[in-house]
Amino acid sequence: MNVSTFKTLALTSLAALPLYSVASYAAQKPITLTVHNTQLKIDGHNETVYQITNSDGSNGFVGREGEDFNAIVKNDTNKPITLHWHGLVEPNKEDGVPYVTQLPIPPNGQQHYQFKLNQTGTYWMHSHVGLEEARLMGAPFIIYPKSGPQKGVKNVTMMVQDFNYNAPDQIWNALTKPNESTLKINGNEINDVPPDVLLANRHTLKQPEVIRVKVGEKIRLRFINGATDTNLYLNIGQLKNQLVAVDGQNVKPIKGNNYQVAIAQRSDVEFTIPHKGAFPILAEGEGTNLRSGIIFATEGAKIPNISEKVNKQYPEYNYKQLMSLHASKPLAKRKVDEHYTLNLTGDMTKYAWDINGKTWPNTSPLWVSKDDRVEVTLNNESMMPHPMHLHGTDFQIVSVNGKATDGPMRDTVNVLPHSKITIAFDAKNPGIWAFHCHILWHAEAGMMTTVRYRNYPAPQYYLNLTHQTATAPQA
Repeated sequence: MNVSTFKTLALTSLAALPLYSVASYAAQKPITLTVHNTQLKIDGHNETVYQITNSDGSNGFVGREGEDFNAIVKNDTNKPITLHWHGLVEPNKEDGVPYVTQLPIPPNGQQHYQFKLNQTGTYWMHSHVGLEEARLMGAPFIIYPKSGPQKGVKNVTMMVQDFNYNAPDQIWNALTKPNESTLKINGNEINDVPPDVLLANRHTLKQPEVIRVKVGEKIRLRFINGATDTNLYLNIGQLKNQLVAVDGQNVKPIKGNNYQVAIAQRSDVEFTIPHKGAFPILAEGEGTNLRSGIIFATEGAKIPNISEKVNKQYPEYNYKQLMSLHASKPLAKRKVDEHYTLNLTGDMTKYAWDINGKTWPNTSPLWVSKDDRVEVTLNNESMMPHPMHLHGTDFQIVSVNGKATDGPMRDTVNVLPHSKITIAFDAKNPGIWAFHCHILWHAEAGMMTTVRYRNYPAPQYYLNLTHQTATAPQA
């Protein structure tokens, strides 16, 4: 939804721990997640950004499978907001998408969310209103098994976000009204809005976060790409490791040192500290010369000085890694009940990003029935990658450029330029679920639709926005 449309609708409908602490668990009584402004010094720039603070003072949320997520989201900003629980399979009304599952939370307002945590893994939360995500309105959402973290394993969350010193509204005007803007954006065929800096747990490499470890200590690194427009490489360096999960879903482990983690995706990597010393873990921006990271270090180890920029541009993604990933628990084989093709197109001159030639909220929904096996072919006809995220369900990647694969279970898939990926899911979670490109600027320009279950009652605000009928059209 573009900025002007959202502002019009909003005006008529407004009714001391470490930053990424994993020390506390979900309480059965409500916690409060307060969304507020804070000051952050980034390489000498004093920036006003957002933060999502838990009742215990930490950023984000940590819980256990089987518990209730019982949270009051309090909006202490001067703008309407929602929070979306990215990757969670929750009741539709809890999903946090404005004018699809709820009305925005007005300034100084609050909303109560409550549902059972039926998953484990690495997830995150972020704004789903306007351009707030570009000002760091995002935080981790970690769910441990019922028994808690694995004994003898140190869990560390690394969330990387991209950041621009120009205000999001200025950037948006430069993209959509370039002749009226004094701001010039030197985009490329990988990044519409190249970032000024990458942040790892809100730190740059000039003052990186240092995690103290011991020789022989086992680490599970939970890596979250919380960027708005930057796909990342996760560079583990020389540490022997294995990738064990993506998007909260276990995969058959693979070994490597440099993993592709697209916008909104997550990767869990396990390794052991082999000897005394410092071990940088870096996030490198595809199509940029930027990097950020955290450093694991034993006591007394010298912390290296690592430049934020390199003298090269990190290369474009390919499908090699995707084809090597396989789900630990793939979907059962069965016939396909519904198949859709979504053509992903774009026009940089008009700055319109379309699905089947239409932009949100005028896109046509993908109608499904409960218990259907659904396949969707994502046909990227544009020159840009599109990390496509489906709310409310996991899906499996079953074909890449027409080649069948027993791919990973995910909630976000990066569709490379001029290529096709087919995903499959079982329609088990009734509702109206957003399906969109996770590049912030593409979603804002209209690259979004919905998966809509037949016989699920649509909220009136959704019908008003989309001009859709209350019931499914005849087949």
